[in-house]
Amino acid sequence: MKFSNAIKIYLHKDNKMVDMSIRVSDSYVIGYNVPVHDFEYILKNWQNKGGMNVDVDGADWHIGYKKSSPQPESTPASYVRISVSKNGTKNHHRVTYDDMVLLEREYFYQKHNIMHWDADV
Repeated sequence: MKFSNAIKIYLHKDNKMVDMSIRVSDSYVIGYNVPVHDFEYILKNWQNKGGMNVDVDGADWHIGYKKSSPQPESTPASYVRISVSKNGTKNHHRVTYDDMVLLEREYFYQKHNIMHWDADV
């Protein structure tokens, strides 16, 4: 089965954790477990000028909306950089602005609705 979404999440309300997968290819994603309070901080701050940083269980996350490509080119662009560093390993993801808007929408939908994986169902 192919992965088609840039980012897919499952909000686990019982343990206050978000299981987040970021698509690398049609057959490979990188998964992260993010505590709800950190995930909500990310959603609230990723659009800030200069991006935002947060430590998630010993991993350094930097997320920022970029309007130009990296230097020296600095050509107009529109993307969100998600960089996660831990134990000397760095994963740099690029998703669209719309992917992040959909991510936020999906998170709040799951937060305010009963999902089939919720413990009470």
